[in-house]
Amino acid sequence: MSVHMYGSRSALQSAETNPDGSFRLALDTAGIAEVTVAAPNRERMSIRPYLLRGDTVSLDVQLAGVSTSALQELKLIGSFNDFEFRSGEVPLQERRGTFSATVPAPEDSLTYQILGVHAGRPRTISGTEGDRRSYHPRLGYSSVVPAPEDSVQITFDPASLPPAGGATRARFADSSSTPARYHRFAESLRERHQTYREARRPDQDTIDWSVHHRKARAAVQSATSSQLREAYLATYLQYTGKPEPELARRALNSIPADDPAWSLGGFQPLPFKAANEVGERDTYRPFFYEIVRSNPSEKLRAGMLFQMLSQAHARNDKNRQRLLYSWLAGEYPDSPYVGIARSRYNPDRRIQAGADAPDFEVGALNQDRTFTREDFAGKYVLLDFWATWCQPCIEEFPTLRKARRQYDHDELAILSVSLDADRETVTTFLKNRDLPWKHAFAEGAMDSKIANQFEVTGLPKPVLVGPNGKIVAAERVRLRGERLLQTLEQEIGT
Repeated sequence: MSVHMYGSRSALQSAETNPDGSFRLALDTAGIAEVTVAAPNRERMSIRPYLLRGDTVSLDVQLAGVSTSALQELKLIGSFNDFEFRSGEVPLQERRGTFSATVPAPEDSLTYQILGVHAGRPRTISGTEGDRRSYHPRLGYSSVVPAPEDSVQITFDPASLPPAGGATRARFADSSSTPARYHRFAESLRERHQTYREARRPDQDTIDWSVHHRKARAAVQSATSSQLREAYLATYLQYTGKPEPELARRALNSIPADDPAWSLGGFQPLPFKAANEVGERDTYRPFFYEIVRSNPSEKLRAGMLFQMLSQAHARNDKNRQRLLYSWLAGEYPDSPYVGIARSRYNPDRRIQAGADAPDFEVGALNQDRTFTREDFAGKYVLLDFWATWCQPCIEEFPTLRKARRQYDHDELAILSVSLDADRETVTTFLKNRDLPWKHAFAEGAMDSKIANQFEVTGLPKPVLVGPNGKIVAAERVRLRGERLLQTLEQEIGT
């Protein structure tokens, strides 16, 4: 088992179970935790309690076996490719009910996992062949085999996995305790949020967040301390797509800048999410800077700088943009925000309005030709970098259809460049979709030459090039949704 304390600099502690299956882990901190319990080739489970200093939390956890009823295309990842998905996986070949592959072994032993056994969690499992297993809190269990040669043959036998019966569950010994009540609150909001995400369609917003609002108000009212109240508010912001302004403002005004609870959430930091909802980003700008200076979460600090940088760019505040970019890139060079900022907001980037478009060459999806910049000379061309796994990319298709209907091919060309790993995946995905414009496939995906030329670090990535070969716009704020149609109308006319 392992425990992750949100926002803590020493974020992780772990312990192995005793021979009788029990475990015990002593912590010297309090706050929102995520307890992860794992076993080889079983479902992992995460429990989120609110831990109190000096308190003892007793949990009974049962982990189900992994079902093999829906085997997908099995692949290997491991130490030979730094456990990277969509980059260097090795396919397993089936033979008489088992699966095998030969992989390079750069060291004396090979650590590996199987990908594709189970459609849900866990995304990977350890293999059925190996001298021992290793555990990583993020990756889960891996199998380790000796590697006397430069390569190793791995065999995977699904029949030797533990039975898949039973259910994954967790029970608190004291169901009325603060840790148990907070976990139920967070899990309830998380499950409803996931259901909403899966049911939502790109062209309509039918989500009713009122249940989230009611649960949050009741939890805040019942909180026995200010710290617990702040944890409820932050969790509510994390799992609510459209927070209630009153609750959003309360969170901004009551959760201190250095509170680890602010580190909950995804790409958009919770303070920005709350300020957007109340429409007062400028009002809370001093508070944002205080978070950057004092919060213990490095990820949150980098995310806040990135959002402020994005805001400065949208307002064409070049002085503040340059300052914030230098701060982000200098202070957090390894942050994933920096790669995105480098392509979008670096004052000295190559891909920006007024610059010459690169002399690109990319193969057509159907492989019958290539496309170059010269093919579109004398007309506007919208380069649409996308992938089948990118939902925001797919949500842009209706707008691209509108643009295609509104402008002649001699006025505007549209070239969608897929950055998927597999050409057949793209062909199958597009087969029954009405997307009447040019389509290309970039060999190498995100590492392809054209992706590097256009500084693609995230998707979707639209770039509009003018008839003279110069970039007209490369900012998402001008080239997504209805804003794309407005930009085209400004440049080409109606």
